[in-house]
Amino acid sequence: MKNILCVAALSSILSIAACDMAGAGNGASADEQSARSFDPMAAYAHVTKLASAYTSNVSAVSLSATRQAGASATASVCSSFTWIWTVVGQDGTFVDVELSPNGSKVLAHEQRRLSSGQTTFEPRNVAVAAADAIAIAGQQKLGPPSDLYLDASVAANGSTAARWSVGFPKNELTLDGETGDLIKEPVQMLARAGR
Repeated sequence: MKNILCVAALSSILSIAACDMAGAGNGASADEQSARSFDPMAAYAHVTKLASAYTSNVSAVSLSATRQAGASATASVCSSFTWIWTVVGQDGTFVDVELSPNGSKVLAHEQRRLSSGQTTFEPRNVAVAAADAIAIAGQQKLGPPSDLYLDASVAANGSTAARWSVGFPKNELTLDGETGDLIKEPVQMLARAGR
């Protein structure tokens, strides 16, 4: 009888725990919560591990994102985008790794060169996370961004600085990767192209 009561009590506790887990996050499933908390910056260690199959001493070159075709136009979370880390090894091999909340895969690995004025950067030193860049861009009232790009450039004085470029259907702005401050105010794409 004692064993039956113990099994019944354990069963009740497990049922209550399952209900609590299902109710966590205002009705969101574990997959939805995982997608909302997806952070491509935090996945950099995993990216370097994947890239090490093709090169060594990996350094970050860029992180780019494009809004997924099926993503809600009002969504402002990292899981609304497809992210691609581009890294380079000491031998000049570039590796492109695609990330999403559902997993990661190597898209390409090949010999390339850095663009003029571009340099590598340490992701740990970028204080503005991807979700922060999306949120800061959202404060500009330009609608949801269509794409994001993080890289570092060499300034005229030789210093390097990481920056986020955030694209919208008709505008673009640039954010400082350390402070989140606007480096370049929103520029209308048509005006910039001279139209």
